Amino acid sequence: FFLVLATWQHVAPCVSRRRPSYFLDKFCVHQTDLELKHAGVSSFAAFVSMSDCVLLLWSPTYFKRLWCMLEISALVKATLTDDLKTELPLQFIPLQLAKLSFCLWLTCFLVLLAVQINTIFNKPVPDTYFIAAACVCATYLQIAAFRQYARDRRFLAQQLQSFSVQHALCSDLQDRSTIEATILNWFDTTEIEVCNRQIRQMVSEKVLGSLGPAQHYSTKLLLPVLLLHLFNNADYASGTWFDEDTFWRFLGPVLGFGIWMMMMVPLCFRLCHCFASRWSRCCDIFLNMFLAAIVTVGWLGGWYVNYFFVGFQPKARLLPAWSAVLLVASECV
Repeated sequence: FFLVLATWQHVAPCVSRRRPSYFLDKFCVHQTDLELKHAGVSSFAAFVSMSDCVLLLWSPTYFKRLWCMLEISALVKATLTDDLKTELPLQFIPLQLAKLSFCLWLTCFLVLLAVQINTIFNKPVPDTYFIAAACVCATYLQIAAFRQYARDRRFLAQQLQSFSVQHALCSDLQDRSTIEATILNWFDTTEIEVCNRQIRQMVSEKVLGSLGPAQHYSTKLLLPVLLLHLFNNADYASGTWFDEDTFWRFLGPVLGFGIWMMMMVPLCFRLCHCFASRWSRCCDIFLNMFLAAIVTVGWLGGWYVNYFFVGFQPKARLLPAWSAVLLVASECV
């Protein structure tokens, strides 16, 4: 994974005819030469109009920064027509969710690594201890991060409705005057508020629509964790673990728990949205601990049921065959 992450940009051109290129303002607009910087800022709309898509990596401060507002203004300018419902080529990705998904993947990886090392040394410590400790720590941090994201997500709608170029943050006054003059020129007006209204009208619906409902957790962000689970079981399959009770071990540990993983994160995400409001520091810590305890029970319960009640048939006979199949089918639904 890490090898591909670090080297794929060199491999991709060798295996594909298409070489995607990216315009990054920090690297493509001169930062010290004022004349070149002014030319770069004035050309933003041209760069955007020649692009297939604008990738917006959102953080809570995005719509507060003037340079970011220049990007959005350029997008609106490049696609502006008489029809205000014009589709914007905008891909909106919240950085917080991407980071949380990576941390979830990393946690699962470390737990599986600890279990494998424990197995090499003939399990001096039961695997349950590793899994339970990881669940307790990871779910608390996950709950705290999800609740913070839920608050930021609610604030996003307000940010879009109060989009204001003149109130955006900018550390350089010369940059501010250049950017504001460029935006006014793009929209052929002398009033910056006219630009603000057009941008709000076009961007707000597109951004919120691409994100989906506030309680929605994108399935594609769960795929790395699911793939890690499948590859881990493929490693067991290459050994002898699946040689006995093959059907039941595939049904429970592979299929059942894989589905359970795809359920638990979105359910945890929705739960945090219900308790997103900020209280006092002590109350917040207590609430995070309480919610983490509920989610931990869900993780451990799913692991135990799918591995021990379903996965070890027919020897264990913890569940009748028909009820084990029905349990996994209900998880799929």
